[in-house]
Amino acid sequence: MTPSFTPAGQQMVCDTPIYAYGMLANDLTGKRTVPVRGRIHARKLSDFAGYIRHSGEEFVFVPNGELELRFENGHPYRLGAGDGLYFGSAVGTCT
Repeated sequence: MTPSFTPAGQQMVCDTPIYAYGMLANDLTGKRTVPVRGRIHARKLSDFAGYIRHSGEEFVFVPNGELELRFENGHPYRLGAGDGLYFGSAVGTCT
């Protein structure tokens, strides 16, 4: 596999009122993971229409600040700078 370099600020961005995802290594096909850089716009639970779920797995890493990630089964995680959380995406989440 040839390395894929994504310069800062040059990712394809999917921007919504809830979050913005910058797609990383978007030029590679057949990846087993989909790396993205996310920025959360939502500030409260009521900003979400409902829990988000899909097939697969996710890894969240918080480079700075704080993030509270809630699962539809009622289990919240409060992540701080440097924390990471890996989870199955079939259980709904919201931040």
